Amino acid sequence: MNNITEKTKKRYNRFSYIYDLVEIPMENSLFKKWRTDLINPLKGNILEIGVGTGKNLSYYNKEAKVIGIDLSPGMLSKAEERLCYMHFCFVFCS
Repeated sequence: MNNITEKTKKRYNRFSYIYDLVEIPMENSLFKKWRTDLINPLKGNILEIGVGTGKNLSYYNKEAKVIGIDLSPGMLSKAEERLCYMHFCFVFCS
């Protein structure tokens, strides 16, 4: 990994524990509607690049098979926590 990539990874790892909290205003006013409209109809094999904390995961329908990748293990950890409440099978890679 180059120096810029490593810095980015460290930054997202540090920020991962509050990332969703910081985005609540935008999530409630805008992103939630977009996620419903754009993600729910998707089916089949899906590669989500930059899955982050997994905010999109609950919007996929049961016909979607999702592989999520992210540079940050901290963000992936948050995404995995979301899976405890879902009935889907996801694979995460960093």
